[in-house]
Amino acid sequence: MWAATRLSSLTNTIRFLYYDFFKGIQGLYVPRFTSRIPGLLFADYAVVLDKSETDMQTALNKITDWLKTWEMTLNESKCRAMNAAGLQLSELILQGQNIPSTVQ
Repeated sequence: MWAATRLSSLTNTIRFLYYDFFKGIQGLYVPRFTSRIPGLLFADYAVVLDKSETDMQTALNKITDWLKTWEMTLNESKCRAMNAAGLQLSELILQGQNIPSTVQ
């Protein structure tokens, strides 16, 4: 019983983090889904999805605000930006640091 309760608490915490972390981010339309997908969380990794560089920068600004609210930081040296539609035209900034682009 304790493990089930603990797992339920952990699940609720993960749900809170997911919805709170991606709150206000537009995201992308994905076939067969009825709403946009703002991003994905994998253990301690996050993938943020958006349709343009301008929208992505807005999303990163919201994440920076979220991190400030919760007094958290990210390791920007592990962050990368990838534009699946072509070349990245401008630098994306997270927590005041440029995010290098990558092709894979």
